[in-house]
Amino acid sequence: MCCPRSKAAVEQALLWSTDLSGGNEKVQIPLVNQVDSAQIGTRFRYIREHCTGGNLTGVKRQLRERAQGCTASSTPYSQAGQLSPEWLLKPGWISECSMACKCPPDCSGRVVQRGMVAQLQVVRTSQQHWGVRAVKQIQSGSFVMTVVGQLLDPAEAKRRRRGGPRSQRLVMPIGKMAVAHPGVGDPAQWKDTWVDMSRFANIARFVKHAESLDEANLAAVNVMVDDDRPVVALFASETIEPC
Repeated sequence: MCCPRSKAAVEQALLWSTDLSGGNEKVQIPLVNQVDSAQIGTRFRYIREHCTGGNLTGVKRQLRERAQGCTASSTPYSQAGQLSPEWLLKPGWISECSMACKCPPDCSGRVVQRGMVAQLQVVRTSQQHWGVRAVKQIQSGSFVMTVVGQLLDPAEAKRRRRGGPRSQRLVMPIGKMAVAHPGVGDPAQWKDTWVDMSRFANIARFVKHAESLDEANLAAVNVMVDDDRPVVALFASETIEPC
């Protein structure tokens, strides 16, 4: 995420929208431009869950209750809903409680499915790109956002990526970012899944890609909830200060 502002600049910032998500998230996502007159394209639509394109279809999995129930040992989350630094170093997959579980909505096994709670802004940077910054501190291990867009099959993704560098940046092989839950769904099918974030997407569309792992402050984690394909969730790999 980026941090291109000073206190004085914030006071002069031009607020294009009080909530980019249009009420789709539990928290508002202001859109701020203190650089030029650019706005988000009118074709952009904010979505909280994947939609599908090309020949790809959505598939729901058979819901199963946790065999051992919801205990502290059955989830990698702490009671505060955070992942440990050790876990983030070698992230695998997380199977959250599903609708079939009898646990309450505030169960420690339900984090990503409860939605985004981090307070963020989408901002225009001095390099004339859009970026994301934290409004309040995000503690290490905390869930920040999911990666959401239009899921595509390889053929349709290849066709769309012919649009140039911008298309190549926003049409990504999301299957390579995650590993399907063992024994659930079709790992081969997920591996060949792409996501197009150019028109239908959430706030992850605006996150700046780090040049190296050392520069990254977000870690991608595979989370299974109620779908055959894992959700790619981004967790803070270090404490992110407001800037």
